[in-house]
Amino acid sequence: MQSIIQNCLTKLSSSNKWRKNYQGQEWLKDYYLISWTNLTLFAEYLEMVLQYGFISIFAVAFPLGPLFSLINNLVEIKIDAFKILTQYKRPLPKRAQDIGMWQRILSTITYLAVITNGLILAFTSDFIPRLVYKYSYENNPIHNNLKGYVKFTLSVDTFHLNGIQTECYYKDYRQAYNSEIPYENTSIFYHILAARLIFLVIFEHVVFSVVAIMHWIPDVPTIVQEKIDAENLIIQRALW
Repeated sequence: MQSIIQNCLTKLSSSNKWRKNYQGQEWLKDYYLISWTNLTLFAEYLEMVLQYGFISIFAVAFPLGPLFSLINNLVEIKIDAFKILTQYKRPLPKRAQDIGMWQRILSTITYLAVITNGLILAFTSDFIPRLVYKYSYENNPIHNNLKGYVKFTLSVDTFHLNGIQTECYYKDYRQAYNSEIPYENTSIFYHILAARLIFLVIFEHVVFSVVAIMHWIPDVPTIVQEKIDAENLIIQRALW
């Protein structure tokens, strides 16, 4: 980006001189454009991979992230088109089977994103505690009103204010201050922890199973692949 800005500033600062010296000499204008190297696309790939990483790993934490990413990419398409068509020399085409190591990096980020989103859902939301309370501790789980859930999530403690002992409640699953083992985790805490871990295992297995099924779908349709093989066979027979 720095080289592009410098090239644009140079043209703007000497626009009259540029127009006078290079008018009608397109080849000379092309000669002074930025050269296309093997590392030119590195920054572009890196930008997209970083964006994909942030969007996929923290999708649950910030659901509007994909929308902002889409808007950014729509603008980025136009910017990259202007940059490649006006600021760079024409690149030499090279044949490549895929995007190389970037594919492995994206796959690693995808697997990491599944685990991260599962952890966020399981350990930072009230989704699992509500289910545990509804099906294990609520008196009437059929009504689904979660009556008494707030008190279920609170623990009791005491403090002195102006010489007066007062009880207060805080959000946690711990024994009361006057119990035999004060402030220790209750059985409800371990019940919810087990439910969170079970949810995490089920969630990641379901997602990984869907990904595995999608990998079985061929990238090239069977009809197209058969035509490609037939054309390759014709070419081989013509050469030999």
